[in-house]
Amino acid sequence: YSRAELKTVIGILWLDEGIMRVEEKKIPEALEAFQKAHGYFMEERNWYCHLYCMYWYAHIYRLQEKYPEAEFHL
Repeated sequence: YSRAELKTVIGILWLDEGIMRVEEKKIPEALEAFQKAHGYFMEERNWYCHLYCMYWYAHIYRLQEKYPEAEFHL
């Protein structure tokens, strides 16, 4: 496999990293991981995983009680 073929796999690993950071309440690290995952998904135009990242952005903003930002990402 070439590195180009693994972008979705790498993105899913970053997404999983972000989810673990949310569970640990490490919000800045979670946002950084989701941003990296989002970048990989957009490079491959993987819209399903892109939407999953958007959901997690909204989840983080709800935890921070930033409801307008959360609504934007949904």
